[in-house]
Amino acid sequence: MSEWRKDWIIAVSNSKADGVVINRFYGTEQEVKELLIRMVQEDRENDEESFECSTEEPEDVEDCGSGTLNASATYTHYHIDYTAKEWAYVEHIK
Repeated sequence: MSEWRKDWIIAVSNSKADGVVINRFYGTEQEVKELLIRMVQEDRENDEESFECSTEEPEDVEDCGSGTLNASATYTHYHIDYTAKEWAYVEHIK
């Protein structure tokens, strides 16, 4: 895992809501994994009653390759995906 700080795009998609929330973050891969877990935990606190399961620890964040990391949370009637994409791997639209 790289100790270099990099620019990341963080996208959050909630199946019960329209659109995607997109943010930018500057940090190491470990810091991004910790951020994704904090985001999962904050959303869980907002709906403990329907929470079922989620990515719980930074080491459980899925490394999908090509600078992409994923975490998720499942609730009774919806699902939330948290994706971090390293800026250097974001493709240009032509």
